[in-house]
Amino acid sequence: MSRTDTPGLDAALGALVEVGRRAGLDDAAVRAEGAAFAAALAEAAPGAPADGASAVGVDGSGTQASFDAAARGRRWRVSATAH
Repeated sequence: MSRTDTPGLDAALGALVEVGRRAGLDDAAVRAEGAAFAAALAEAAPGAPADGASAVGVDGSGTQASFDAAARGRRWRVSATAH
């Protein structure tokens, strides 16, 4: 599978939301938690903050929003997520 065939972050978050919905979880909370976890994993990669913000539809201050999400998600590198 080439990079262009790989589903992006938005598709992965959509799949995560679908699984959360089937489990009775709030869509927005699941999506936000997934985005924060992804941001925390990718934050050190060159271009990741801007790419991640773009992938989830954040405009303008997206890079700062991505860094903020990464800060929220760092705890999940070593422990279970809330949902």
